[in-house]
Amino acid sequence: MISSWRKYGCIKYGRAIQIRSKGQGYSNAADVIHSIKNIRDEQNNVISNFSWQQFPAFHSSNGALRCFRRMISGLLLQAYLFLPIDNEIKMITKKTGKMNYKNVNQRSVIYAIGIAVILAVLSSCGSGNGKDSDTYVKLVKTARVQQDSLVEQKQFPATVKENQKINLAFRVAGPIKKIHVREGDYVKKGQLIAEMDARDYEVQKAAAQAQVEQLRSEYARVQQLHRRNSVADNDYEKMKAGKEMAEAKLENVNDQLNDTRLYAPFSGYVAEVMFDDGALVNHGTPIATMIDVSKLRVEINVPSSMFLKRDAITKIECTQDDIPGKTFALTLDNYNIKANNNGLYAIYLHHQPDANSPLAPGMNVSVKIYYTTPFNSLLSLPANAVFEKENESYVWLVEDNTVRSKKIVLSKQIRNGNLQVSAGLQAGDQVVIGGLNLLKENDTVEIVAPVSKSNVGNLL
Repeated sequence: MISSWRKYGCIKYGRAIQIRSKGQGYSNAADVIHSIKNIRDEQNNVISNFSWQQFPAFHSSNGALRCFRRMISGLLLQAYLFLPIDNEIKMITKKTGKMNYKNVNQRSVIYAIGIAVILAVLSSCGSGNGKDSDTYVKLVKTARVQQDSLVEQKQFPATVKENQKINLAFRVAGPIKKIHVREGDYVKKGQLIAEMDARDYEVQKAAAQAQVEQLRSEYARVQQLHRRNSVADNDYEKMKAGKEMAEAKLENVNDQLNDTRLYAPFSGYVAEVMFDDGALVNHGTPIATMIDVSKLRVEINVPSSMFLKRDAITKIECTQDDIPGKTFALTLDNYNIKANNNGLYAIYLHHQPDANSPLAPGMNVSVKIYYTTPFNSLLSLPANAVFEKENESYVWLVEDNTVRSKKIVLSKQIRNGNLQVSAGLQAGDQVVIGGLNLLKENDTVEIVAPVSKSNVGNLL
């Protein structure tokens, strides 16, 4: 006959109780197994009647403390309620059928006392605050109601043009001595394009230079006589005017001589060469054509409906059928305020090409204009902000850290995962997203700050 206290700590209504088996006589292992199973049945009964509401500490407004207490108490409860019965049977059963309770009572007492002390501390931490357990602050995520706008696009045909195109010509007449470029050549600003036979202009310069030197010498003598009043004023003025006219003629001859050489006015490509070496050309006759492709210009003609939306344009780009998979950004330069004879308005654009840009003057392109329009004054909000109640749509509106339900009217439009709201809200309203069924009217909430994608874990 063996008599002992079997101490098992059980949680019931916030207290640690003891289940005692006293004076039980065990003659074999089967009796022990039957007794332990009876104890387990009592444990299961305690679990079924357990209520977390007995521990106000679990409802503390401090979220971190509340989570810590739940974690600790949960681990203790699990450790106790699932003590392995089979291990105890092995400890107290021998092959002879005799019972041995060595170390069994000590371990059970330690579990019971430890659990009772911890739970008593947890219960005391939350008691005495005088507040109902349902008044704790709830953490919520929110989103702002956005004014919705629709980005539309329209497409217009156009042709790419060079930034500028000019015809190069000599300012003097004469035979072409040498053309230094060919069609397709890239030339830099100031590079020599062509030169003319300058012999006639060099002779004219020499004659003009001699005449100027002679008149300057005569003018110096007449000027000295005029100072001594030996020459009449009229004769002096005539000599002075003659000298100045000769100097002007010399300057003009110098200019003509310089104009026998033709230079590139900007960097670009030679598009066309009209004459060969030795050809006799008059002044102003185009010798070659150059184009500037530092910028590519595009001009489109749009109807008045598109012209009125010019201030709402957000992006302009173009595509070329022979260059698949690539788009080219365009910049708005200007527009013509007056329509042409077809009732269309000209809009002037340009593309800034890079070194490897395949776009070239003369290509046909399709210009896409993107612009925003008010989308029937609708608002948008995330789909997970809406819940149904009595066949109506509602949201939880957050004002001064308090939530209240707000009835809304939804549109049938769904764009980018957001719902369109036609009534019930205003732009900028803050609504709860997620966990909507856990809230009730006038709950006090705390808004969770959004997680930064570049500062994971708030380490910075």
